Amino acid sequence: MLGYLDYLDLSQSPHAEDRGQAARIAARAYLDHDGPADEHAALYAAVLSFLDDTSVKVRAALAYELLRSAYAPRPVMFALAQDDPVIATAVVQYSPVLQEADLNVLIKAGDEPVLLSIAGRQTLSPKLVVALLAKQNRSVDLRLIEHNAERLSESSLLELCD
Repeated sequence: MLGYLDYLDLSQSPHAEDRGQAARIAARAYLDHDGPADEHAALYAAVLSFLDDTSVKVRAALAYELLRSAYAPRPVMFALAQDDPVIATAVVQYSPVLQEADLNVLIKAGDEPVLLSIAGRQTLSPKLVVALLAKQNRSVDLRLIEHNAERLSESSLLELCD
């Protein structure tokens, strides 16, 4: 079992691999916690602290641990969705906590890898489809057809044909 002092050593290590391990530990502890609210708040603060790490490896480790959880903290996932493309694309495509408003902000930013990831999500609202189509990006349009063809409205399909 890893003690607090061991965790502290990992989180303050000069090595990104160690800090990444600490980020995963903090994220897992946050997700699995069912104790007092003040402990949960402390774990949230620990998770937040890893967003400021200079290493992409550390932030990626944090994202990986939180990626598919419906209990991941939304502000953390939204921040990771605006991180390095290797992190952002995974978070945008798979995180269940990102809401339509979050995805709309990311669509407006217009970063192609992120747009492609949004277009590859399992479910997209008609508003998000329209916002993606408005980008007039052939790659994004093709991804929409690939992953969401059955959910595209007649007007969206006509717009794609144009």
